[in-house]
Amino acid sequence: MSSQAAEASSERFRNLVDKDLYAAVQQAPRVLINEFTLPIRSGRAWEAAAGSIVKINTPSGPQVERKSISGGAQYDFHCHSNLVRAVTPWGLNETDVHHVINIFQSTGLDDGGRYFMNPCPAEKGDSLEFLASQDLLMALSTCPGGDLSLWGFGSDSEEEMIKCCRPLKVQVYEL
Repeated sequence: MSSQAAEASSERFRNLVDKDLYAAVQQAPRVLINEFTLPIRSGRAWEAAAGSIVKINTPSGPQVERKSISGGAQYDFHCHSNLVRAVTPWGLNETDVHHVINIFQSTGLDDGGRYFMNPCPAEKGDSLEFLASQDLLMALSTCPGGDLSLWGFGSDSEEEMIKCCRPLKVQVYEL
């Protein structure tokens, strides 16, 4: 995509955002209705009603997470399996975990088209808020690779990666 086409596309999307709505949401009084800390290398699901605000933050420092609207191996704690376990109590299964958002994660494709993951750029206390425009079931996984600064494969890597794993805090507010 040319830079002109990208700029035109960005402008079109900027015009779709209801800035007055989001400004009002930011200023609106909030009531905390749910709060929990997600431990390292785990997953959890929860409901968020339409009109609620979901805030996810890094209380202890950088941590990559994967949010979602097979095991057999000894090491069955990866992002996807954490999400599958999290949604199972709602009667969902692995085929229901497909659209995810990687939060606080720096990924992309290099010049050769190869996927890469960089260490998490988040800092202690960073947060992201979502406005639920409809009733949602949300699921979150704390990446077993932590902040990805010690990412690798094999048993030695797993021992190292746990050193950079941190919990995440979730707060759900009613407006």
